[in-house]
Amino acid sequence: MGARLERAILERIVLFRHVDFESIQGLFDLCSTVQIKAGEVLLRAGEKNNFLYLCLAGKLTVHLPYSEKEEASIFIEPGESVGEMSVLDHEPVSAHVYALEDSILLKMEEEVVWSLIQSSHAFACNLLTLLASRLRRTNLRLAGKEADIDVLTGLRKREWFQELLARHLRRAVQDGYPTSLLLVDIDEFAAFVEKHGRIMGERVLYVITSTLKNNLRPSEVVARWGESSFAVLLPMTAKATARTVAVRLHEAINHALSWVPSISISMGLSEGGQDSSSLILMTEAEDALRRARLMGGGAVSE
Repeated sequence: MGARLERAILERIVLFRHVDFESIQGLFDLCSTVQIKAGEVLLRAGEKNNFLYLCLAGKLTVHLPYSEKEEASIFIEPGESVGEMSVLDHEPVSAHVYALEDSILLKMEEEVVWSLIQSSHAFACNLLTLLASRLRRTNLRLAGKEADIDVLTGLRKREWFQELLARHLRRAVQDGYPTSLLLVDIDEFAAFVEKHGRIMGERVLYVITSTLKNNLRPSEVVARWGESSFAVLLPMTAKATARTVAVRLHEAINHALSWVPSISISMGLSEGGQDSSSLILMTEAEDALRRARLMGGGAVSE
């Protein structure tokens, strides 16, 4: 069954940027569209694959196997693709690919991919750019396993943030300006993952990460604090202003997670003073976070 795709759909696909659609439209008669449900496996590491899959709708997640544990590498959004490497080098698939949401994919056979490479310079350039981007992201991931980058979220880890906080607070005390610390935590995250699955839990962490980064100023720093928590440094910000920031972030995260069943976010806020240390600031923020949980969760406490 051929896939007659509209130009508007093609233009959203990274591989078809600047490609002459009229010259390749006939190739789509050799392709098909497939639908997979959330949680279904598209590709398994170690198995053969002769297809390139283009995500038209939904979301996929890619997991690179590491010994007994699988860690999320990237998320595949509409317009992106998977399966290129095994199509090009005829080696087994190097990662597991799952559907994170119900998804629609364009399934393209190996022969079609090579025909596009040979007939369209733009397609070939786009494919090279895509593979270079994937390699760069993989390098970052591998570096993160030994350095201070959290693999799943791409954020700095707790140890790095603690050192940054200590350095910043020393300067803040010396110069006499306020500093606030905000801890963000997912209520009952372990129970949520047990009920809804690891992939859903990782998606929640990814959404929170994106929301925090998109709603913070360049001077404000967010890091992965724990399995289900994040730390946000608010320089030159007194507690009253920091609480306004916290409420705004809380609302933004709740909105971004409105599609997720039965989940809530708690926040704990603290402000450093002239006699504060990074340990005191962190302890006070953790105490505030506990108070938020005692209030039933889904609250901001200070």
